[in-house]
Amino acid sequence: MYTLTSPVHYDANFQRAFLMTYQAFMTPTQLLQMLIQRYHASNRLSEDAGMKIKMRVIVILKYWIQAQFNDFDAFLVDMVRGAYNKERERERERERERR
Repeated sequence: MYTLTSPVHYDANFQRAFLMTYQAFMTPTQLLQMLIQRYHASNRLSEDAGMKIKMRVIVILKYWIQAQFNDFDAFLVDMVRGAYNKERERERERERERR
């Protein structure tokens, strides 16, 4: 997961190859869970590195949805929606705290 979401090195070819082959060693649910965990773990890093990792996770998720939308059954769609809504609520809370 680190190579896929590295804050210092982005490899689009690796990303495409990974998403074409990941089901040989994990399920779509496991991959999504790992991406969500990586997104949240980035909060413990510097602001710059954390933001890069978050952007990498979002780019990977976007590409995955566009390239392999059949991987996303109703359960996975609900997981994505739930993670998005939870993050949106956290951002709203941070905004309220800043005021």
